[in-house]
Amino acid sequence: MRALGVDAAIHSFEEHSLGSGSGAQAVAFVEITVPGRPGTLFGAGCSTSIVEASLRALVSALNRSGVTAG
Repeated sequence: MRALGVDAAIHSFEEHSLGSGSGAQAVAFVEITVPGRPGTLFGAGCSTSIVEASLRALVSALNRSGVTAG
């Protein structure tokens, strides 16, 4: 996550399909830790794009952490 300028570590990542075919939704789940913040944080994202679902999950977890890029 250094490319984003964020000091956090990904500990778990999962993706699942919510259907079949090219229009199926993908859901992604991520677990992160942030130095100086106790415990782990979770995020989830959903989209027809696997990449977008993954990024949405990561942004969701980072938003919960209160950290900002920089």
